[in-house]
Amino acid sequence: MRFFSKTIMIFSGCYFLSACSQGGIDSSPEELFIGHSFFKPFANNMEPLQQSAGLDGRTFEVVFSGGSNGAPQALWENDKKRDIIQGYLDGGNVELFAMTYESTYPTDEGYINWIDYALSNNPETTFVMALPWPDYPQDYATAEEYASIWHTAHDEAWSELVNSLRGLYPNNEFISLPYGQSALELRTLLEQDRLSDVDVMIGNV
Repeated sequence: MRFFSKTIMIFSGCYFLSACSQGGIDSSPEELFIGHSFFKPFANNMEPLQQSAGLDGRTFEVVFSGGSNGAPQALWENDKKRDIIQGYLDGGNVELFAMTYESTYPTDEGYINWIDYALSNNPETTFVMALPWPDYPQDYATAEEYASIWHTAHDEAWSELVNSLRGLYPNNEFISLPYGQSALELRTLLEQDRLSDVDVMIGNV
């Protein structure tokens, strides 16, 4: 499972580096990532991935909360987490602000709250909307079924959400980051016995 998770992280990280670059730690970071455990590994490993790609370092911060607590709306409603994130945004140095998704909070409320707050001090910020893979892959009989669920969500509700935010904030760039697709591809490879170092889909971490 560790190998499987690391491979997902590398695939997705390389995709992300084509759109932006990350770096170290600062009280007023250039890049800010907020989310749950399906997003944290990518954010935390942007620096080594960036270095391996030969890109210049940038300061970044990660604010994490597990499971549904890492949804944008949940982080907004958490006084402690909100204060931390707002503190970074208040510095006015954030050029890229990345948020992920959790299905317990399917509306745009949390995203809009954070976007409005971010723009008050960081008017030219680029926003990254990151869509993870579906949880509990063992509950899906085949890789095709697993992928179908994700693609339907991406093509319909997710695209509608991202496009609606682009319409509300036409002066800012919104990057849709479908990093969850890496897990679909790895599930397919596993089903085809093409991941020689992986014996099980879900194991003890």
